[in-house]
This record gives sequence, C-alpha cells and structure tokens, in this order.
Amino acid sequence: MKNNISNSSKVSEKCKKMLEQYGRQKSKRKRRLTVVKFGGGVIGKNGENIPLVVERIKTIGERSDVGPFVIVSASKDLTSLAIKVGLEYASSGIGELILLSNPYLWIKDNYMIEPYKSNFIHELSDCFIKVERALDQIAENKEFVNVNRARVLAYSGEVLMGIALSYVLNSYGIESTHIQIENWPIVTDKNFENANFLEEESRLRINHLVNPLEEGKIVTMGGYIGMTKDGLETTYGRGGSDKTAANLTMLLKDVYDITLDFEKSSIVLSADPEIKNIDRKELEEIHYLSYNEAILAGQFGMKILTPSAVRDVYEAGYDIPMVITDFRNPEHVTWIKREVECNGDSIKIVTGKKNCALFSLDINMRKSFRDYLKKIKRFHDFYELATDEINRKSRFLLLDGEFVKRNEEELKAYDEHATVEYGLAAITLVGDRMAEAPGVVAESFVAIKERYPKLNILDGTIQRPTSLILLVVSDDDAEKAVSAIHATRKYVNKKVKLADYYTMFTGNLGWSVI
Repeated sequence: MKNNISNSSKVSEKCKKMLEQYGRQKSKRKRRLTVVKFGGGVIGKNGENIPLVVERIKTIGERSDVGPFVIVSASKDLTSLAIKVGLEYASSGIGELILLSNPYLWIKDNYMIEPYKSNFIHELSDCFIKVERALDQIAENKEFVNVNRARVLAYSGEVLMGIALSYVLNSYGIESTHIQIENWPIVTDKNFENANFLEEESRLRINHLVNPLEEGKIVTMGGYIGMTKDGLETTYGRGGSDKTAANLTMLLKDVYDITLDFEKSSIVLSADPEIKNIDRKELEEIHYLSYNEAILAGQFGMKILTPSAVRDVYEAGYDIPMVITDFRNPEHVTWIKREVECNGDSIKIVTGKKNCALFSLDINMRKSFRDYLKKIKRFHDFYELATDEINRKSRFLLLDGEFVKRNEEELKAYDEHATVEYGLAAITLVGDRMAEAPGVVAESFVAIKERYPKLNILDGTIQRPTSLILLVVSDDDAEKAVSAIHATRKYVNKKVKLADYYTMFTGNLGWSVI
C-alpha cells in the first residue's frame, strides 16, 4: 500500500512540474486553442467531404492563437465495415480486407500530392500489417474481442484517418503533423471494448500534444482509440471520438484558453427531425444547453452528442466551453456550458430512447445492484423508478436493452426471482428550469392522451432533485409520445413565462394561478 501511495505521489509531482512548465505564458492571457472534432458523418463516405473539412480547419485556425488540434472519426460506415470483417474472420477465417483500405486509396488519389502520397502509402502499409496480424489472431482464436478487436478498428479506422488528414492538410499547404501511436496521449484502463480514461497518467504525455502546437503546426489525431500503460490498444464505447476530444481538452485546459468544437451535420433541435409525426414547423434551434441538459439529451436518444464526453468534463469539476457547429452553416451553433442563464425555456428538448429494459429485483439488493452497475460494469445510463412496495421490488429502467441481454445472467445473479421486461421506451423532457414548473408533468400526460387516446403510458416518474420527467411507453408508441408532447412544448413554455411574470409583479406563486 505504501508503494502505491509513493508511486501515485511521484505521478502527481511529475504532472505538476509539466503543467508548470507549459503553463508559463509570455503574457497573462492564455493563448486560444480550439480542439475540434469531425465525425464520420461529416467526413462522409470515402471522405468526400474532406475539402469542406479542410476549409473549416483553416477558418478555425484563423481565429485561434495556436492549432487547432483536430480529432477525427473513421469515414462514414467504415467502423461498421471493419466490425463486419472482424466477425467474418472469427467465424470463417476469411473476409474482404481490401474494402477497408479502399477509402484511404481514394483520399490519397483525390486529395494528396507528392511527397505526401508516398509517405502516406508507407504508413498505410504499416497500419494494415497490424490489421492483418490482428485478424490472423482473431481467426485462430475464433473470437473478435479485446485487444485484437481494438487493433483492427484502430489501424483501419481512426488512427489511420488521423494520419491521412495530416497528409491532406500538408498537400493543401497547411503545415500539419499527426500524433504517433507510440506517443498516444489517451491512456486508459484494460477494459478493451469500453475503456475508461486515466487522466493523471495521460497528463504525463502532455508534451506530445503541446510541442507540435508550439511549433505552429495543426495537429491531427484519431478519436475513439486509447492505449494502456503497457502499450495495448483499447477502444471507447459508442461515440468514442467525442469522448476523446473532451478528454484532450481536460489535458490542455491549464495550458491554453480552450474551446471544444464538435462539427456536426446540424446543431441541437427541440426534437429529432426524423421522428414520425413531428411537425417540422414546430422544431426550434436550441442555442444554449447546460452540461446537465446535454448529458440527459444524449442519454435519452438525441444523437447529436455522446453523453459520456460531457459527463467526463462535468464529473471532473471542469468548466470548459463546448460548441456544436453546423459544419455547412457554421453561423448556426449550440453552446454547452456548465451552467447557463435560467431565463430560457422550461422545456428545451423532447426526446425518447427505444430498446430499454425494466429490471426488477428484491428491494434489499437495491444499493448493491446500483453500485454494481456504476462501479463494476461502468454503466451509468439507468434510472430508478418508484419502488413496488406491495411486492417489495426495486425497479431499474436501463436505457440500453442490448447491454441487459448481454449481461442478463450476471444481472440476475443478484436475485434469482428478478424479472426483465424488454421492448420499452423512455421519454423525457430536457430543461433545467422544469423544477420551477410543477405543471409540466400533467401537461405531458394530457398532450399524449388528447392526441393518442389509446396510447398506454406504462410508468412515469419525476427524478428529484433534477426534476427529470420520465415516461415509460412501449417501443411502438415512442415516436407518438414524443411528437404529442413536442406539439405542446411552445404552449407550456409560454404558460411558464406568464407564471413568471405573475410572480414577478404580484409576489404570489404564478403557476398555481395561470
């Protein structure tokens, strides 16, 4: 135990010295740096949107003092293709490996010039040697898991895309470099397929981030991928490139005046425009969210941002400004901050998450089961519903039914009489101000019943102290419920504002009168 404490102390001292070294500025003002992340949907299939990405990087660089620092995902659909190839090797020992290299050859032919083409081909070859070695191990072991899975995804996906973009930028006359895998700054634990970020260990590699920035270069790096202290590749969970970008801002925040920019195909809207029966005229752009609101929206199905990216920053106690930018129309943005002004709408977003599961178990196992989910499985996307006092059951709504299916036997070990109900959807209203509007729940129920009288609301709760409103319906009814509540969103928000004015001018509680 003493050795562990001693080692930890040494790590902390090293971190402190590094931060002091890089924290000294020539002026009192920290220089501005943007960490910008481009996802696969923005890059496009085979990278057809790369010229737009280059223009955005140039624009962002013009308003920054250093950088930017660019995080990229694999091109659209490439990760799914890599997983397909990996599973094929696990089952039959063969797969269409050439499909994974085709997008990079297209990028090389269309967006690179010499000598960058030749340099990239050399690195492409090195990456695919690693992919082939991992696939050989996968075929031999007949399983696409752990470090071999991470290596296939890394060297055919994000790591290679980070390399490719750097050579593209240089071909466009923009001085750039990419982070070498041996200097990878995202250090994680050995949870290979859903790794956890180790901030203090990662800080020891901060020089590999700062040095090229101080040399005036734009730095590129693949997201989603981590590295253990022993040099083994890992991956984050879904949307892991968002998380990588957030983790890098955590490392660089003491050195630079930092902003985290997520370049997306749109900014945050008041509901998902792809939901059936949503009146598109009712959709509104949301220009400000708190960390809490962004995490909830992501947890409950809004695909615009990975909630774990915001949660890492939030739980670390940092206040790093984030912005979601429509990369085709960059004047359209959604700012995300730790706290926002409380004079906005009560209901900002209405969203729903399908494929949830309701897990019921003995009430005496409640605390240990909750700790197991958070501390052992590192699973945070669940909520406790009202206890079934008659049957003495605690009830947990888990927002990922596939997670429950994969771990059902292990979960049921806590109670041999535990039950699971699948095919459920969780509907929620997002807005920190809802704590001030006690009538919102009733309005939500009324909205659904007026529009869809036969729709069955299976459960409902208000989570205190956040006033999170949670309704449970069947998967088949999810879109109907979201569209019905969203249709009344403006009315409820207007009603709350009238109540505010009444309270302001009379001193009486407005909501009870309006």
